[in-house]
Amino acid sequence: MKNLIWILACFMLLTQCSRPRAFKTTFNTGDTVRLAFYNVENLFDLENNPDKEDDFFTPEGESKWDAERYDKKLNNLNKVFSTLGWGSAPPMIGLCEVENKTVIKDLLKKPAFSNGNYQILHKESPDRRGIDVAFVYDANKVNLVEWDALRIDFPFDPEYTSRDIVYARLSVNPTEDLHVFVNHWPSRYGGQKESEPRRLQAAKVVKAKVDEIYKKNQDAKIVILGDFNDEPTNKSITDVLEVALYENQVVENGLFNAIYHFKKRRGWGTYNYRGNWNLLDQIIISEDLLNATRGLKTSERNTHILSQSWLMYYNKQGKPKPNRTYGGPNYYGGFSDHLPVFIDLIYQ
Repeated sequence: MKNLIWILACFMLLTQCSRPRAFKTTFNTGDTVRLAFYNVENLFDLENNPDKEDDFFTPEGESKWDAERYDKKLNNLNKVFSTLGWGSAPPMIGLCEVENKTVIKDLLKKPAFSNGNYQILHKESPDRRGIDVAFVYDANKVNLVEWDALRIDFPFDPEYTSRDIVYARLSVNPTEDLHVFVNHWPSRYGGQKESEPRRLQAAKVVKAKVDEIYKKNQDAKIVILGDFNDEPTNKSITDVLEVALYENQVVENGLFNAIYHFKKRRGWGTYNYRGNWNLLDQIIISEDLLNATRGLKTSERNTHILSQSWLMYYNKQGKPKPNRTYGGPNYYGGFSDHLPVFIDLIYQ
């Protein structure tokens, strides 16, 4: 009899473990789920990887990137993510310019992440500098359904490599999925026009995946965010992704640039180049998120740029720009050369 009880107990335990994990958080009407993105500017570890061009960011390198500077960088980022989540990190975060999973794990050891069960979606990409894109999420609040690292190929320049695009399909509540794309498109190195074909190619990869999602679900809720190295009015965004800049221009199953209002109304941005603000870090949402009648919904009113004064460096004229960690070999000890962006998804 005792053996039978023991066998039944083991069977019940195994059965429970094999079931999908239940949500620990139940969302009620009016609840908010925050999704953030931050280009953390060269978050490298201290090791010299022979397969990457990371010599600059080593203790022996020109930057003198040592344990003290590394820990200061992590503490700076902890302050940012703590602010983004009202004392704790938001439940969903896109990252770019991370070297590997190790640096993300070190970041997740900081206090801002201590109240959650944060998981990492990351894959080493072929970027020559060794910087990658990643997504972290609190598994106590959202469930991962599937994810992929979307490779960008450049047929017109086969030797060129760039960061993968991280795609994740998440269950934000038991009956609704959210599709998230985290991007860091090719830079403008060599000139905006000269480098534009590479960003057009990245946009095509995202567009193909979005079309694939819509074929399966015409009511899909999608967020495309990241550092696009293009403005909202550039071809990669408006022509390839076909993103509308105004809410009244959004078509059924179309996309809307939910953060463009900062540029068009205030001239504000996330990256300052020679005194001019560029809105390179963007948040694009699907029409189904904008016009939802139930479940998750959001709009441009729910998108923000974190721009506290402590994130800024002020020049002699009192004009701000993001307080970066490095400018060439010069160490400034700041946060990043980009500002974070975030969007609140409201459950109704």
